[in-house]
Amino acid sequence: MGTQFASRLTPRDTERVLAGVRTAWQTVSPERPRRGTPAGQALPPADRRRLGDLTVASVLQVAETHALSTDFRQSPVFIPVLDWLKGLVTNAKYNGFRGVINDYGLEDTVSPSSELMRRVEDVITTAERGERDAFRSAIKAAARGVVARVLAKPLSGRPNESAARFMGRRFATMEIKEVVDHYIRNFVFSFVETLLDRADPHSEEKLVYGSKDAVLGAAERMARRAARKAEAEGKLTDSRRVREIVFEELKQWSVSPGAETVDV
Repeated sequence: MGTQFASRLTPRDTERVLAGVRTAWQTVSPERPRRGTPAGQALPPADRRRLGDLTVASVLQVAETHALSTDFRQSPVFIPVLDWLKGLVTNAKYNGFRGVINDYGLEDTVSPSSELMRRVEDVITTAERGERDAFRSAIKAAARGVVARVLAKPLSGRPNESAARFMGRRFATMEIKEVVDHYIRNFVFSFVETLLDRADPHSEEKLVYGSKDAVLGAAERMARRAARKAEAEGKLTDSRRVREIVFEELKQWSVSPGAETVDV
């Protein structure tokens, strides 16, 4: 696959991405100026949702002209990293995280989360087999997002407990569905955000910045829907099927933004 996906965008593509953002804003709030809307200006929930849906759809439509679907379905990294994350949870639940601690030498590590992110780089490099996955950055961001979710778990430490064992107890509170959900949402958001940033590298278009929270909301809705579908099929542990479901969601979203999604 070679270079990162965002590098495929031509100057014409970046114009199309920016035009899509402006059109999304005009659709949900036509009385606002086309440029210069203050960043963070509040929108009603329904408009905010629609803004995210339309913005993501417009970006995916541009990406599709550069083989998004074809290359994503062949990504050599998406599945191994998701399997690795699920393996951390399984080891934490059924082996007290001892396997991970021993394999990675985490017992005396001050920051086991940093070591895990270093290890995910090894997983990625091994899976790539010498040719960089075009979705490498988004996949790495997805893994980082899952680890961040673990670190945010409201759990109290125990006396004389190492940072690694404390992290293991946090991982043990995760369900596989939660891992799948957060992996997908962070992957989708990172991918779309990178293309938005490629179209506006100097942050000159305030509408782009003002759209990002809405884009995150759209990514969260897409991930919830995908995770529910995988669960309904009994395929949460089947990362290959999870990737296929994400592909299906990306395709549908680009045609019918936010179709049939519900907030939960």
